[in-house]
Amino acid sequence: SVQQPAFSPSGALYFISDESGFWNLYRAPPDGGYASAVNVLPRPTDFGGGSPGWQFGQQGFAFLQDGRVVATYVDRGSGQSRLVLLDDVAAPTPSEFGSEEG
Repeated sequence: SVQQPAFSPSGALYFISDESGFWNLYRAPPDGGYASAVNVLPRPTDFGGGSPGWQFGQQGFAFLQDGRVVATYVDRGSGQSRLVLLDDVAAPTPSEFGSEEG
């Protein structure tokens, strides 16, 4: 299944898919299609947000003005909220930030 499709400023298509068994963030390059999509944040967690995917207006990720992509999720092991930033390039390397309990 595919949810929350959105085009980045560079023309790449980002979407949430459960192909991995979790609702992860995927990227299809502007010159490719679904077959060339890459799981850019492979994690054993869901990036779809807190609401059911069939509700309109939900988005588990967003595009920043500088071209980066931001996404959030809850780490299943620690229960911590995580913020992930990545560049909108073919092979993004994410930077992660978390909250500390207590």
